[in-house]
Amino acid sequence: MFTPPAKDAADPVRLLEEANLKLFGHNTFRDDQRAVMATTLRGRDAFVIMPTGGGKSLCYQLPACLSKGVTVVVSPLLALIEDQVSALVSNPHCGGIPAAALTSATAPVMSHQIHQDLLRCESGVEPVLKLLYVTPERVAKSGRFFDVMRSLDEQGMLARFVIDEAHCVSQWGHDFRQDYLKLGVLKQTFPHVPTLAVTATATPKVRADVIKSLKLNNVQQFIGGFDRPNLFFKVVKKPDKGKEQCELVAEYIMEQNERARQRGGPGAPDACGIVYCMTRKVRQRSPSSGPQDSESMSDYLESVGISADFYHAGQTAPQRRLVQAAWTAGIVKVLCATIACGMGIDVANVRFVVHASVAKSVEGYYQEAGRAGRDGEPAECIVFFREADLGKLKNMIEGNFCRPSRGKRPKRSSKETARQLEHLEE
Repeated sequence: MFTPPAKDAADPVRLLEEANLKLFGHNTFRDDQRAVMATTLRGRDAFVIMPTGGGKSLCYQLPACLSKGVTVVVSPLLALIEDQVSALVSNPHCGGIPAAALTSATAPVMSHQIHQDLLRCESGVEPVLKLLYVTPERVAKSGRFFDVMRSLDEQGMLARFVIDEAHCVSQWGHDFRQDYLKLGVLKQTFPHVPTLAVTATATPKVRADVIKSLKLNNVQQFIGGFDRPNLFFKVVKKPDKGKEQCELVAEYIMEQNERARQRGGPGAPDACGIVYCMTRKVRQRSPSSGPQDSESMSDYLESVGISADFYHAGQTAPQRRLVQAAWTAGIVKVLCATIACGMGIDVANVRFVVHASVAKSVEGYYQEAGRAGRDGEPAECIVFFREADLGKLKNMIEGNFCRPSRGKRPKRSSKETARQLEHLEE
């Protein structure tokens, strides 16, 4: 691993270019990356919006390697945490970056080893770990976690907090998480420790809500562009019958597979993609309606020779991990999913994202469509649309956000619900 100089030997900001090359193999920075890193290295809070695939993770991973002590990353999904930790420890450019996770999936023996390493600070010895990933539940409910954080802080070895997928903090965000509301305790408890909040999308209202909830001080905001020039968007009229739509989706995927063979030769693998569906499974469906939910869409695609599987919140976590692993490995080519397929789904070579129905919000659509083309190569984003879907979508939005919520979430006003539909009705 690249060894940073002593804290007083040089301004770590001056070492960013050298470390970027040695640790991650990058010759240059993209867009606001360097400015974000300089801000957090100098101890200031920052809120960062960068497009999917824009290099958000590097904005805190590289500073973590140049800082004394441990950078604590709060992330919402176990799969996302596992992927990030795995990529860091197996980093080929520097022999691995010391990173670990403390989650419900961490084995007791590993958890003990992590705590032992962190508590070396009590003897004045800096931990080996540079990045520690935790879930918001760990922050909200673990007293032991805060004891360890206090020990690190007392020795000047708590470098920063990172809130990944920060839009989850906002009650008006499209992917709200209840435990994220409690993350403001980090700034309350450790007011001088810088916080870096990162996400791919957040409206001005969501940004303000996140900054307030996290209690960020004198925050520097970096609002990146949302343009993804390698993505090509198209709206297709949705047939009245579900089976006809499935036939169109299948034809489109077969065209994508043919393009893959034209590019890579006869033996080239089929194209990788996602088909987003509005529902998990329709229990009772008239024979003429055809399959329209994620499970039935998957069954239909399989029936015509397309490698597909379904992914939704109704499955157990092990089932979802198994499907995701098969898709990531290229064993399954098409994921037929609900919005459960979002954060934590990180496959670079997704050539198409199809929305069988309109997304629930502009922010949600941006996140979902943004799964395509993360390798920078051309990719397509297709939306099937018909007026009748607006009524279904409005009912779903009102059902999710306007029903009584036992004090856990405010009711969403008719005005707010209407805002979610404006992008469709215009």
